[in-house]
Amino acid sequence: MGPSSCLLFLAGSRGEDGCETKARQRNLMPLRSKWFSFGRLVACLVLVFAIVRFTSVILSEFPLATKGDFYMTLPGGYAETLNPTLWNSPDLLIPRLEVRQYFADAERDGARTYLYGPTQFLTLYPMVFLDSYAEIARVILVVYAGLILLACWVISKSFDFVSGGDAVSRRLLIYGSTLLFYPLLQALIQREFEVVILLALSLIYWSAINDKRFALGSLIAYITWFKFLPAVMFPYLIARRWWKAATAFIVMCLAIVGLSELLFGISLFFNRWYFEATATNQLTELASSVAFCRAWAPADSAGTFASIRWGLCGLQAQGFWIPLPFSYFVLGGLTAFFGGLGFWGFEQSSQVSLESERWRRVWETSLVIIIYSTFFRSHYYYLSALIIPLVALLVRATSGATIQKPRLALAVLAYALLGAFGLPISVISAVFEVDFWRFYLDHQLYLFGEILLLALVLREYVELSFQVTPSEDKSVPATAGVHST
Repeated sequence: MGPSSCLLFLAGSRGEDGCETKARQRNLMPLRSKWFSFGRLVACLVLVFAIVRFTSVILSEFPLATKGDFYMTLPGGYAETLNPTLWNSPDLLIPRLEVRQYFADAERDGARTYLYGPTQFLTLYPMVFLDSYAEIARVILVVYAGLILLACWVISKSFDFVSGGDAVSRRLLIYGSTLLFYPLLQALIQREFEVVILLALSLIYWSAINDKRFALGSLIAYITWFKFLPAVMFPYLIARRWWKAATAFIVMCLAIVGLSELLFGISLFFNRWYFEATATNQLTELASSVAFCRAWAPADSAGTFASIRWGLCGLQAQGFWIPLPFSYFVLGGLTAFFGGLGFWGFEQSSQVSLESERWRRVWETSLVIIIYSTFFRSHYYYLSALIIPLVALLVRATSGATIQKPRLALAVLAYALLGAFGLPISVISAVFEVDFWRFYLDHQLYLFGEILLLALVLREYVELSFQVTPSEDKSVPATAGVHST
């Protein structure tokens, strides 16, 4: 859907035999509200700008072999026998040395020990047959760009159940806002596996909305065995009493573990460093304010950490009075309280309309994704997963008979804060003569976006839970699906 198509969409015309008759035009005028025309114009402009920027990123990065976590998760010891040329490639020497620093002396063979779960290695297994890191980087850049476009399509299909608003503007907005989202662009630039995770998440939304429970459970298991935090979605399946999805989760987990043992050796994924990073850093450092912010460092030396915890420590380092970890626990407690309140509200209704049930699943899935993407250890590109909750807010605000302008404005503000304001970092830095990326991280602007997004989703969820009423013609039990699958 390119710029030329936007001209047709702006007019709202289907081009029936050239021009419509004057009588037909008069009949259609009430349907062509000013917002539809203006909305399509804005959506088209966003999409055109997004396409230009997305394309420029691909063209500028194709000749390069950049770093990122992918730099340290290249094919492991299995490459030594499958492709000796790759194993002995000189451009793999530095990545191996990078990996070695994370392990104790007894585990120093970083080339055969893995930093993350087996999902990434199973998915990217075919890249072992390429002969150098540079080839891998180029191929993955092209493949990941295609996966992002596929994710846009899946997200768009997920919201096909929305009957209100302008469907054309909605699709344009979904594609444009997704392609322009800077955490996702950063993930693409660095060839991060989070691009694949975004596609899996978009399929999770689609599966939940359309009640494809076996697919839902399988996909949750798939993303869980990447960095394990998505395991928090499993209790949600139990709470909804979706036993087929829970069973699929367990079956897929067993399949992933079995295949990983066959191809790699599953024990290599459970090294001491990983347990220290996930258990010690995430849990035991919550004991005091000193331990809570022990690992915090300024942006120039800390890279791209962008979790709620990291942001709170950053604000405290600037001199703001923020009791930690008390504030962190309060935010988590409020999230749990309002999330539980919304869940209770839905459970008290014996039946809900089909559309309300689908929106319920959107908000519940969004809450789980926001929690595991922001409350724990998180790099900035992890926030690419938040584009789907943001899109949901934009769709919700524009899908009624009239635009909900305050909610739309707040959703756009959350998008801007999380997406580094949507403009190229180099352009903003040149205009304001400041290192904008460092300014953005040093002032924890992402933190305000994360909290605002969380608050907006909680509001939508709780409000909807107390508005549901039984529908005489189209209703389903609150714990049932849209249809059996």
